[in-house]
Amino acid sequence: MADFLVALADFDRRRSWEELGYSSLFYFLHRELGLSKGAAHYRKTAAELVQRFPEIVEPLRDGFFQRSKREAALVAALLQPATAGPHRDVVTALPVPARLERLSPSAEPPSLSAAGIGPAVQPVEPELSLSAVPSPLRRPAFAVRPARRAGSSSG
Repeated sequence: MADFLVALADFDRRRSWEELGYSSLFYFLHRELGLSKGAAHYRKTAAELVQRFPEIVEPLRDGFFQRSKREAALVAALLQPATAGPHRDVVTALPVPARLERLSPSAEPPSLSAAGIGPAVQPVEPELSLSAVPSPLRRPAFAVRPARRAGSSSG
């Protein structure tokens, strides 16, 4: 297998598959040699790795293929230890900006329309009482009319 991968790497490096009418090494392996798509992909990837890392040829010839998948994964982990994963900071509370803390109740709030965010916020006048604010639950006051008597007609 190691000799096949070395020959395949050389075949791919020279792009000899183009002379045979194929658009890639994968299609050569799949259509010409009759390998399944999965096997063609693995052989293509192995040939690219042999080209990129020629130092792996000798370990391949020495019997690296006589190992189980678990043993091969262990060897791969020893050759290239895993790097630390990305670090993420988590923010739990947002601080109140100092400019908002300095605002007094009589100060005018910042205008959002100036920043293009939306309409400006209008402050509520503190001298207004709740009785001046219309309430949907409050009924209007009506004058009380005297009750009609039976039999009288007012025309």
